[in-house]
Amino acid sequence: MKNFLLDTVNKRIIRLEKAFCLIDSAVNKFLLILIFTFMFGLGACGGGGDSSENDPGYTVSFESNGGSAISQITGVKSGNTIIVPAVPTKTGYSCIFVGWYKEEGLTNAWDFASDTVTDSITLYAKWRSYNICEIGPAG
Repeated sequence: MKNFLLDTVNKRIIRLEKAFCLIDSAVNKFLLILIFTFMFGLGACGGGGDSSENDPGYTVSFESNGGSAISQITGVKSGNTIIVPAVPTKTGYSCIFVGWYKEEGLTNAWDFASDTVTDSITLYAKWRSYNICEIGPAG
């Protein structure tokens, strides 16, 4: 009985060479199903072919307008808010940092709680002189 395999489920005897072909065929079918599921099935579920996984995101740069350099934030996904960066300082000036603005003209302040990134942008620092009664940047 070396060259035969007993199939107890279907109650038959299978030649050993044929049994290996059946096993090999089943493995091949499983692998094909697995490959097609991964290539085609996952794309419809948001995996595999989803281009957002390869999207490096946007960059938010900070122009401190004469203040200390502030590191840019990279990899921001569209529609996300950003964290408040470090407050820049200006040495040798009697200025107080007011906040970050959306444009060079310093008209519209960036609201870190609600404004979202939809493209790579630069935020601009706004400064104002402080009065004698205020605590300046040096404390």
